[in-house]
Amino acid sequence: MQTPILDEQALLFRQIGQPLIKALAEKVGLGVTFREDNPERWQNVLNSCSYVPNVYTRTWLDYQLAYHTGQGVGCKDFSLVLEWDRAPVAVWPFSVSLTNTTLSLSSQGLQLTPPLIIDSLARNSRKSIAKLCVDYAIQVARALSLTSFESCEIFTNDLGLSDWHLEAMMRGASCRIQHELFLRTSDSWEAILKGYKKRLRYLINQAAKLWTSFVLDDTAKEPDAIWRIFKDLHFEASGRKTRSDDSWACQLEAIRRGEAFLVYLLNEKSEMIGGGYFTLTRTEALYAVGVYDRTLFDKPVGHLVQQEAIKEMIRRGIHWYKLGALPVESDVPTPTVKEISIGAFKRHFCSHTFPKLILNHTVAQQT
Repeated sequence: MQTPILDEQALLFRQIGQPLIKALAEKVGLGVTFREDNPERWQNVLNSCSYVPNVYTRTWLDYQLAYHTGQGVGCKDFSLVLEWDRAPVAVWPFSVSLTNTTLSLSSQGLQLTPPLIIDSLARNSRKSIAKLCVDYAIQVARALSLTSFESCEIFTNDLGLSDWHLEAMMRGASCRIQHELFLRTSDSWEAILKGYKKRLRYLINQAAKLWTSFVLDDTAKEPDAIWRIFKDLHFEASGRKTRSDDSWACQLEAIRRGEAFLVYLLNEKSEMIGGGYFTLTRTEALYAVGVYDRTLFDKPVGHLVQQEAIKEMIRRGIHWYKLGALPVESDVPTPTVKEISIGAFKRHFCSHTFPKLILNHTVAQQT
């Protein structure tokens, strides 16, 4: 039998909906519309931003919702388009999640990401929006009886700390640091390759002699068959089904829309032996999924996938390639040996390491 507190959390999750979310926004002075009600408005804001991280795109948001729902996480998407002087000026991936017995604010099941504000908005207005958004997040947390919540500040190709970060710290938030790996793909492939270690260049060349690479993108007339083989390879490598069919369908749809591509390798028998799936904005690419034949782990399969993906990003004029996290032993929670090993592999290909700042916001309950 569940304890009363667990029953209360489940009840709060069931009860929260758009009316309460909108009422709390209006309470602090935020004008909002919901992404699901007007996806074109969301996209129009992204089109007005000079740099768009993948975590603000429909590809990322829809996938994360499908993934976490498939993992048994309750997740209600309240992603918001924020208004200023009645004009849309920012987007905010915002959701409420229930994981096992834990209720939390999140961005589609992950740490809450701050709003992304258009560049043309006046500096003072940007500060005001950040302040109102922190006010709003606290109001929602209070409505859910939360004593704290986490947010994260990620790379946006901007100098300095964000207004969200500074506003939160001035209110007593604490901060810890994680590390994320990036490659500047505005450079030429020749310049990038020249910066790699001799051993890495050798492995890439060896891989190119062993396997043939292909790119699956929105020009493919029938991508389903290749995608199915990639999905089956993932199952074989994992030894089990790790996520829902809906999450795989979201990724295939992103390829069809030109918002992602797959680099895959075939051996001399035309068998797929590895591949990498990458999502895109006009400014940033993200390494989302890597799958490789387990019998070839001592071979440079991943090296060739990375080379061909980077070349594709350069061809598309993308500025930065986000390879992902660089886990270290001091991270919280402590990473596994496998996670540290994957981070070490990705590090070979990066040109920059940027901080990911994790903020813990304390929520004082009103009496």
